[in-house]
Amino acid sequence: MKKNLKRAGAALLGLTLAASSLAGCGSGTDSASAETSSAASSRESTLYRTLDEIRESGTVRIGVFSDKSPFGYVDENGEYQGYDIYLADRLGRDLGTEIEYVSTEAANRIEYLQTGKVDIILANFTVTEERAQEVDFALPYMNVALGVVSPDSAVIESLDHPHDRNPPILKALFRAHLEIVRVMPQMVLLFIVYFGTTRVFGWNLGPEASAILVFAFWGSAEMGDLVRGALISIPRIQYESAMALGMDPGQVFRYVVLPQSLRRLLPLSINLITRMIKTTSLVMMIGIVEVLKVGQQIIEANRTSSPNAAFGVFAFIFLLYFLICWPVSRFSSFLEKRWST
Repeated sequence: MKKNLKRAGAALLGLTLAASSLAGCGSGTDSASAETSSAASSRESTLYRTLDEIRESGTVRIGVFSDKSPFGYVDENGEYQGYDIYLADRLGRDLGTEIEYVSTEAANRIEYLQTGKVDIILANFTVTEERAQEVDFALPYMNVALGVVSPDSAVIESLDHPHDRNPPILKALFRAHLEIVRVMPQMVLLFIVYFGTTRVFGWNLGPEASAILVFAFWGSAEMGDLVRGALISIPRIQYESAMALGMDPGQVFRYVVLPQSLRRLLPLSINLITRMIKTTSLVMMIGIVEVLKVGQQIIEANRTSSPNAAFGVFAFIFLLYFLICWPVSRFSSFLEKRWST
């Protein structure tokens, strides 16, 4: 019995060792296969080509601009031309290969190199520290100088040259004017001008003069803010481009700023006009007889003979305001849609 157990244990130990050796062989085979596969995939992931591979293929792929004269562009015959193209031709002759031009854009020059779409980039590719970490650069083949051009009447003496020539006190007054109009109701302004000036200064202003002063004060602030918004909506690059073309400040305003500002300002100013028309109904509070006051007088005069006349009178007043404001509002919408295209 003991001999049988010994034989069975020996057989089991032999089978275990044999299985371990087979597993070791399989593991070694799998490891060698993985290393081979990794090396192959590493070679496949190398998307760029060496100089010998480029010469062996007979074609070098060069990325250039196709729409930026004089550096790289396509002429009327569909041929690439420009300064970068001249250098590319020289490279092709030195390498003894044909040239395949690939049109590229400034935003994707690095990606074209990293993905193997091109072998070389000749497209105003300025050397920077960030770019040098991504791709390799040759020696620069072109130097570019940047300068600032300004007219004699507005010479820029330093980078800190002030562009805003409005005195701070004037800006503060304009800001105070606008903020007063924004926070103060028009009816309060009417009472201040009509009653307050008499009590404080002893000025005996009539209701019509008071209304004119208030609406001029309010309208000028609102219109001034609209004009400011229209002017600052013009991109600064348009001012700078016009100055670079040699225009003086008057020409810049006349030919560049004013036409665009008017297109943006006119619809908004028409909306302001409709608001002012509707707000004129408040002048009845300082004794001016206008359409709303006349309506109230008609209602009071016919209270006994026509008790329900208020609805018809106010409906007619509403129709009058509608006939005045609606065409103006539609004209504003028409201009806004027409000039937005």
